[in-house]
Amino acid sequence: MTKTKQTEHEVTTPEKPRFLNKKEVAALLGVGLRTVERMGRAGKLPTLTLTPRIIRFDRDALIAQINSRFCAKEVKA
Repeated sequence: MTKTKQTEHEVTTPEKPRFLNKKEVAALLGVGLRTVERMGRAGKLPTLTLTPRIIRFDRDALIAQINSRFCAKEVKA
């Protein structure tokens, strides 16, 4: 495997993606896709709507919301 030298203008991807899709949120919360869709539409989850069919969830905002509303222990993802 060859390592490439990083330049100051190169964009690197974080280890964990900042935005999650419905499937990833469902796995994180332990619920079904439909539940994630309903919670997103009801405003119970922080969403980013790119198009009517493409919705993403901010991982950091989601974890902060879970920690503040639903449990005494902090969730780390």
